[in-house]
Amino acid sequence: MSARCYFKLFQYLSFTLLSACGGVQSPNIKENLNSSAINSQSSLIDTQTEHLYRIKKGDTLYKIAKAHHLNYKKLALWNNIAPPYTIHVNDTLRLTLKKNETAVTNTASQSAKRNTPINPFSTPWFWPTKGLLVQDSQNNELKGIKISGKLSQPIYSSQKGKVVYRGKGLRGYGKLIIVKHEHRYISTYGFNEKILVKEGDIIKKGDKIAEMGLSNGQPLLYFEIRHNGKSLNPLTLLPNNN
Repeated sequence: MSARCYFKLFQYLSFTLLSACGGVQSPNIKENLNSSAINSQSSLIDTQTEHLYRIKKGDTLYKIAKAHHLNYKKLALWNNIAPPYTIHVNDTLRLTLKKNETAVTNTASQSAKRNTPINPFSTPWFWPTKGLLVQDSQNNELKGIKISGKLSQPIYSSQKGKVVYRGKGLRGYGKLIIVKHEHRYISTYGFNEKILVKEGDIIKKGDKIAEMGLSNGQPLLYFEIRHNGKSLNPLTLLPNNN
């Protein structure tokens, strides 16, 4: 890749890649929860007809549902929240549903189905590493995910493709790998300690491509999937077992 191409790549990705994940938690990923993170008493609003919860900084839909002994998918349906289940500070969530409101759940279910991307590949996407899904309360828009683990643990290609970039040219991502896939998809892998592939390499799904590095002193991987330049929620494409 020429220097001019590198510059265009940096210019594009500097504006489009986001360095933090948003407020969603997959129920099939281990979650690093602090039981005191949600003070349900101070945020619970009692009314004559229903219970409402006011969202606080650091909350996720999964954590709120767990604190109130609810299924997070039902909570999303009751509040008309479609994947990737983005919530916002000071908004309120309904913790109960009246019998005459079943139509709301049907609408939310259809909306969720429309917002879940269809995987065009013959095989499912592959988790790039194992670990905890890290939450970032500073950003409410989910672009990529951060997975914490151990320093130097393996990082794998999430889908077959071609390595189109490796290096440190983008500030805020450490040593970065970008892989181009079929159907106009790309995946990115940030904060690597050691990169094991070269630009132009053709890799298969599950190939080891790097080793986990540090971000602000914490071992983690930043992972993102894009289609036609638009960032997708990786949790809607990855399988449910990490």
